[in-house]
Amino acid sequence: MSQRFLKIKNFKNIGITKEEDQWERLYLNNSLDKDKIGELIILIGENNVGKSNILDAINTISLASKSKKSQNFKNCMPDFMDYEECLPKLKLVYKDDENNSCDLELNIDEEGNAELLNSLPKDTKIIEPELNLDKVIKEFESKFSSYTKEIRDYGYNNYELDNIIKDYNNIIDSKENINTKYEKLKGLYARLAEFFRYFVDYYNGRVGYSLQIKELTFIDLDTIAYIKQKDVDIIKEKYDIDFIPNIVLYKEEHIKDEDLITTPEKIKDSKFFNSLFKAIGKPISTVKTNYEKSNPAFIKKYQENINKRLKDIVNDRFNELFFQKSELETLETTQNYDFSIELEENRIYLSICKNDEVLTLSKQSVGFKRFFNFFFNFLYTNELKAGDIVLMDEPEIHLSIPGRRDLRKFIKKFAKDTGITFIATTHNPSFVDIDYLDELRIIKNNKDGRGVKIQSNFSALADDEVDTLDSIINSFGILRSDLTREYKIIFVEGITDYNYLTAFKLLCNQDRKEDMKLVFLPIGGLGHDDKTIKEKLNKLSKIKIGFEPKVVLVDGDEAGKHSQELCIKENLTNKVKVEVLEPKKDLEIKFSENDNLIYEKKSSKSKIVNEIENLFSPEDIEKYLDILKSKSVKKSSLFKKMILEEDNKPNEETIDNFSELLKYLYAL
Repeated sequence: MSQRFLKIKNFKNIGITKEEDQWERLYLNNSLDKDKIGELIILIGENNVGKSNILDAINTISLASKSKKSQNFKNCMPDFMDYEECLPKLKLVYKDDENNSCDLELNIDEEGNAELLNSLPKDTKIIEPELNLDKVIKEFESKFSSYTKEIRDYGYNNYELDNIIKDYNNIIDSKENINTKYEKLKGLYARLAEFFRYFVDYYNGRVGYSLQIKELTFIDLDTIAYIKQKDVDIIKEKYDIDFIPNIVLYKEEHIKDEDLITTPEKIKDSKFFNSLFKAIGKPISTVKTNYEKSNPAFIKKYQENINKRLKDIVNDRFNELFFQKSELETLETTQNYDFSIELEENRIYLSICKNDEVLTLSKQSVGFKRFFNFFFNFLYTNELKAGDIVLMDEPEIHLSIPGRRDLRKFIKKFAKDTGITFIATTHNPSFVDIDYLDELRIIKNNKDGRGVKIQSNFSALADDEVDTLDSIINSFGILRSDLTREYKIIFVEGITDYNYLTAFKLLCNQDRKEDMKLVFLPIGGLGHDDKTIKEKLNKLSKIKIGFEPKVVLVDGDEAGKHSQELCIKENLTNKVKVEVLEPKKDLEIKFSENDNLIYEKKSSKSKIVNEIENLFSPEDIEKYLDILKSKSVKKSSLFKKMILEEDNKPNEETIDNFSELLKYLYAL
C-alpha cells in the first residue's frame, strides 16, 4: 500500500548511530490518495524524552525547502560522546502500491549548512512549467465583455473600466518580457475584480429594484497561465499532493475583545477582519468602498450580504467542528454559536451570540477561546491543502478534560476532511482516544542511554510487557484504569483484530445506537508453545482492570483451542477466560494462488480456521479483498477510518455478524 514516513538519523537525540543503513522511522500516512491522506499522529513519551525534537526535525525540512538564503542548523547536531562526527540526516519518503519509493533528503554538514536533495524516479523530475499568455488574454477578454450593458445603462464609473482596458492594451503591446507582462496583468486582474465587485454591490443594492446580477468568479491566473510539461512530479501526478508538502508549525495567537472591533478606516489593517473576510470570500476593500458612498441604505444592504455569507460559510463550519457530538446525540441537543458583523457609522465589530444571547469573548471558557483562536487565526490564514503537514506542540495544554477530548476530535475530523496530517505532542492521557491507539507514536529512551527510538507500531510489545497499554501508561506515568475505567476490556491477539473489532464497534454505536463501551487491546499473540502461552496467561491474570475474569478472544484454530485448554488446565479461569471465535458460516473462505476467492463446504475432515475476517459476508470479502488478505496493520487502520463513511460501509449481513459478536462479548 502507498504510505509516507520520515526517516531520522543523528538529529539531536533521535536515531543516534554510526551505521549507514540504520534509521528511526516515524510513520505518517497509511495512504497517499488525496481523499485518504488526512491523519492525526500523536507523539507520547516520558517528560524530557525529546518529543518536540521530532517536530523540530520535520520543521527543519520545511525551513530548508522554503529558505531563499542559507540557514545554519548547527543546533541539530547530536550531543553524545563518540558520536560528535555523526551528522544529521532526514528523509521524507513516499512509497507507492508497487513498493516503488522516492524521497526528499536533507543532509546537514559539520558547519550546520543544509543540502536538500530529491530522488524522484529517473524518468520524472520537477521542472518549472512554461508560461503562456494565450489563456490569460482570453480570460481578460471574457471579463471585459461582462456587465458592459449594465455599466453603460447606469453610468457607473465607465471611465474606470476604460482606464483598465487602456492599461491592459499598453501591457500587451509593450516590448517587456513575458514574465514582466504577466506580473503586471495579475495586478490589473485584481483591479478589475475589485471594480466589478464594487459594481455588483452598487447594482444589487439599489433600493426597490428586485432584479439581481451574479458576482463573477475571478480565478487564480497561475492555473491557466502555465502549461504542464511532459515530465512531471510523479507524486503530484499520481496522488494529487505535492512532493514537497507545506509544513506549518502552529503557534497560538490570542484574539482579544478589542481585536473584534475596528473602524472603516482601519479595517484593512486588522489581522482578524482580514482573516474573517478571507473566510467568506469577500475583498476587505469593499467595506471602505461602501462607506464612501455615504448612503446608509448601501451599508445596510452590504451588511446583509456579508452576514448571509457568514451564516452560510463560517457559522455552520464553526459549529460543525466545535460541537463534537457523541454517537447518541442529536442535532436538537446542540447549541449553536452565531457570528454577525455590525456596520455602524464610526465602528465595525463582530457580534458573538449563543441561543440569542450576546457573548463577550474574554468571558468564555478556555476551550472555546482556544478553538476560536485556532479557527480564525489559523484555518483561514494558511493556504493548506491535502498532503500538507501541521505541527502542534501540546495543543491541549490548559484545557479541561472534556476540552482536550473535543479538541482531539476536531483535529481528527478536520484532518480527515481536508487531507492534512496533524502531528501533535501531548503529556495528557485525556488527549488520547483508546479506540485509535494506532495513531500513537511512542518515544522511548534507548536502553544504552544513547538517544531515543520511535515505536510506530503501538502493538509491538517488549518481553516484559503484558499488553499494548504498558508502553502507553508508562509514557504518561498513569494507571491502566485512568485510560480504561469506562470500558469493558477484551484482549485480542493482534492489531488487525483490534482494528476490525473497534471499527465495527464504532459503526454499531454510530448507526445502530448500541452504545457498547467495549475496548479491545492487542497482546501480540499468546505464543506458539506451551511455556510461552502459560507465561502470557499468567501475566494477563495479574493485570488489575477492575473486573474478573479478563476475556481473551482468540481465533478458532487449533492454537486458539489449545490456549483455551491450557487456561483451564492451569486453573486460571477465575482470572482469565479464553474465548474461541466459533465458526459462523457454512463455508470456509480461502484464497487461491492467484488471490481468487474459494468457498468450500465445511466438513468434519477439513481444518476450519475461523478468524475475524470470516465474519465478513462473501460480498464484503470481495469488496475489501485487498485489505483482508494482506493482514496489514496499516491497511486495517485505514479500514477503521473508511468504515464510517457512507460509501464504504459493509452490508447488513457483515454488520449483523459483528454486532452479534460484540453483544456477546459485552455480556460476558
